[in-house]
Amino acid sequence: MSDSHGSTPAAWTTVAIMFVGFLIAGIAVPFSLPWLFVVGLVVVVVGAVVGKVLQMASAGDSDDGHPDKPEVGEHDASYHESGAHGTGPGRHRHDN
Repeated sequence: MSDSHGSTPAAWTTVAIMFVGFLIAGIAVPFSLPWLFVVGLVVVVVGAVVGKVLQMASAGDSDDGHPDKPEVGEHDASYHESGAHGTGPGRHRHDN
């Protein structure tokens, strides 16, 4: 899993396309143009499909060059053994 928090080309493209679709659909409502509303919804669906295709084409996960980076939930034993997690000067380490 990536630490990008969605900041990928796939995510940005998806959001941009879907935003335009919602904008088109939103403009159609006060002008009572049902055909334009449907066009907006189609653009939203196209945005979702484009986003999924880009994600599968690996534009959804940027490789930061750290293949040995631990996944979320994995712990580095040397980090815990070193006391680097808040046991600096003025703090005491207590083993329970």
